[in-house]
Amino acid sequence: MKTLLKVLIAAGILLLFLAACASNNTMLPHWELTEDTLVTSDNSDELLFEIVDDTLTPSGATFIIKNTGDKEITFGQMYSVQIYIKNKWHKIEIYTDWTLELFTLQPDETYSFDADWTQLYGSLPNGKYRLIKEFSVSHFPMQVACGFTIS
Repeated sequence: MKTLLKVLIAAGILLLFLAACASNNTMLPHWELTEDTLVTSDNSDELLFEIVDDTLTPSGATFIIKNTGDKEITFGQMYSVQIYIKNKWHKIEIYTDWTLELFTLQPDETYSFDADWTQLYGSLPNGKYRLIKEFSVSHFPMQVACGFTIS
């Protein structure tokens, strides 16, 4: 009888714990998050980085990069996605390899690319995100963000 009572109490505690976890309104995948401490701009005088209208889904989007400056811009395939939680941006840590193509944009040139992040991050749950890409203008590196919201 005492054993049955102990089992029922343990099961009740477990159910309360699971209910508390499920009531968290930010149900995220099991991502490893680290706070982003780098300064990242949302665009710059040298380039425009934005999502093509009506292409955003939880699994990806089409992005456009336009060289709006007067110098050559270079960049690669690599990007990362960050999530905004509790008034701070957090890197979603992934471990993958990227191909090392180098793209070059002359002034007034435009480049678009499709980002399908399901292989890296899975389908993104509702939330505020930004895609980060590294660019180089006259060999000066910078990170530029393109923000978006999945709802």
